[in-house]
Amino acid sequence: SECVCVGGRLCRKAPWGVVVYIKYRTLNVFFVFRDAYRVALAPHHSWMLRQAAEIVFLALPDRQYFLKLVCVQTQQEATPILRIIIHALSLVHTRTQQILAKYELLELP
Repeated sequence: SECVCVGGRLCRKAPWGVVVYIKYRTLNVFFVFRDAYRVALAPHHSWMLRQAAEIVFLALPDRQYFLKLVCVQTQQEATPILRIIIHALSLVHTRTQQILAKYELLELP
């Protein structure tokens, strides 16, 4: 199968989506990401941004698309790979937080 590369800016809360994706692997992707967003990030966002996020979640591709991102066919094949991704994201997140703290940039909007 063909792997799809996805780019994007580094978010301080980056690992939340992958962790939630594994935890709720039987649910529709829309509900997984929407619920995780509402708990982790929505309390820190304006009403307008929360509404925009809801629209983005409706536009998310299905679970099979996300499985293709990690070059697997089934959730069972994806789980060990996603655990590696979570570990790598955690390292990046920790290092990013350290750099932001060093330059007193943790309070950026």
